Amino acid sequence: MSNVNTRQAALSHVLDVMSIPTETKKLLIDNAIRSISVLATCSNEDFETLRKANPDVMLFGHVKSMLLFKKWCKNHTEENPSINLIEMDWLNMFVEDKWDEFMMNDGLTNIAITKQVPQSIQQPTLTTPSATTPSLTDVSSRPLVKLDIRSYPMFDGKLNHWKAFKQQFRALATIHGFNYLLEKTYRAPTDVDSPSYLIYLQHNSFLQSILEFSLAKSTALSRVKRFSDLKDGKEAWKSLDIWYEGQGSQETMVRKALEVISTHKLTSNSHGGADVYMEKFENALQDLDQIGQSYNLKMAKINFLNNITDDAYLVVKDSLEMDSDKSYHDALIEIRRKSISVEANRSNNVRRSNKSTKKRNHDKDTRKVNIVHSKDWIPKEKWMKMSREERQEHLKKKKKNKKEKEDVPKSLPSQYSNANLMTSKEKELYGIANNTNTPLGGPLQVGQPLAI
Repeated sequence: MSNVNTRQAALSHVLDVMSIPTETKKLLIDNAIRSISVLATCSNEDFETLRKANPDVMLFGHVKSMLLFKKWCKNHTEENPSINLIEMDWLNMFVEDKWDEFMMNDGLTNIAITKQVPQSIQQPTLTTPSATTPSLTDVSSRPLVKLDIRSYPMFDGKLNHWKAFKQQFRALATIHGFNYLLEKTYRAPTDVDSPSYLIYLQHNSFLQSILEFSLAKSTALSRVKRFSDLKDGKEAWKSLDIWYEGQGSQETMVRKALEVISTHKLTSNSHGGADVYMEKFENALQDLDQIGQSYNLKMAKINFLNNITDDAYLVVKDSLEMDSDKSYHDALIEIRRKSISVEANRSNNVRRSNKSTKKRNHDKDTRKVNIVHSKDWIPKEKWMKMSREERQEHLKKKKKNKKEKEDVPKSLPSQYSNANLMTSKEKELYGIANNTNTPLGGPLQVGQPLAI
């Protein structure tokens, strides 16, 4: 053992790692807690009694650190049974990095708190109409989940994306234990000395950081940043909720939901088939429920079946409409069952129709070949091998040939192409029509008789 690692020096080192101030150290020593073994064997009631007697010196956070230290000692002994805690080199074995890692990854599990917590705090959030701050016992009994800020969804500030963002955010908040801050009925604790108040401050600050991260690229970031100085995530979330679910926003959501319920159809060509149809219909009903405008389920069944115009569902649809004992949820299940066989048959038919029954002759070259080329035409392979100067020279030559071709007199019109086949009489008439008096042509002289 190191010479500096005496009992009191070891205790002082452990308390320094846990960030216990000098006044609190002195209070422990004055109460005969002068070694690590005494500190580790103190009961929860001992620490709580000491805190109540000295509220200005022994704070709740100090008590929490010492309770976690007891758990660290227990875990370390179980993992290393051959190590004696009394003779351990605390200066090298118990350091800030290991303690911080334990606090984040293992410190909130299985902490036994015997302090009597008020009944309103002990009640679970889901079984009471109003949300409450969890106690230390509630926090310690939760499954260990790594807090990764990158797991939270990003929000772009658009109203039609708010619902999905809210659902994902609330799900992660529930896993991480601060979903009570998102409830409209929650009231913050007023007793600043209570354990629940410290938990509230920690969770509220964490919620503010998460919201600023999730809305970093959003147009609604300003509604969250105004609470940054106070680190009041609860009020920041409330501001978002009012902005996106206020009266105007609610009316828009109700209008969109009712439009889906009344007009969205399931046809034989509907994109996504029955699955997408049912999903949109269900989401519309859920939107109305969240706003507090629940839709009548009997009317939901009527609209749900009326909007199905696909003949493949005609039999099961008629059966559900005639059976008044079948609820909306029963109709949903029956249509879902029918859709499995319908979509499977359609998928097979599509694949069968797309499959060619003709055998392709791979030996036969069916490509179109340009048989006739101009004398200036150059194959692509040869063109690619030509230099820039050669290409320019070829283009000039091609242009010159084209110009010379345009200067050549045009041949006899097609209607006169058989002129050489005329009889002598026809040629004479042709010459008269063209001011000539001979079949070979020539100008007509004055006084010259016409030979007819």
